[in-house]
Amino acid sequence: MSRTYLSTVAIIGALFSMIAYANLSTGSEIPYFSVTSGDEEKLEPETIEGKVAVIFYTCRQSQGLNNTLSDSLLNFYDNQPDSIKNEIYRAAVVNCTEAVWPITKIWKSRLKENSTERGIPVYGDWDGNMCHNLELDCSTSNFIIVDKNNRVQYFASGKVPDDEIPKIKKLLLDLAVN
Repeated sequence: MSRTYLSTVAIIGALFSMIAYANLSTGSEIPYFSVTSGDEEKLEPETIEGKVAVIFYTCRQSQGLNNTLSDSLLNFYDNQPDSIKNEIYRAAVVNCTEAVWPITKIWKSRLKENSTERGIPVYGDWDGNMCHNLELDCSTSNFIIVDKNNRVQYFASGKVPDDEIPKIKKLLLDLAVN
């Protein structure tokens, strides 16, 4: 094979990988997605419109990667007055694309258990729609904050550094109050 051909293939591959894992950009409207809980409740952008949404998206392999952030935000939320709590929608989404019949019932049951355990709704991305449309890295943990106008205000893929947590809390308060 010629060097030109190999160079062209390498460039196309690099461009494709950049497109496949493009990040949500701050200020952009959140793309359409639809996920379903173990109780068959749907979460779509219109569900969260008018609220500040805090969304954790994870896969089985990265479960627990952002537990420090999650626990800190649960505690933060619990210590807020009702006027702030009423402005924030919290959810977790699990990549469930590897679940196949007949084990989908088990996955749905686990989503229900986790919802009860964490005190927030846990949804399944059963067909990969959310992962694909939001261009997430579906092999790791993703964290998203969306403002009341469905605009992305924060996005991180992978482990969120602990020193970001105070900034995230401040952002949430600012968005909830305004």
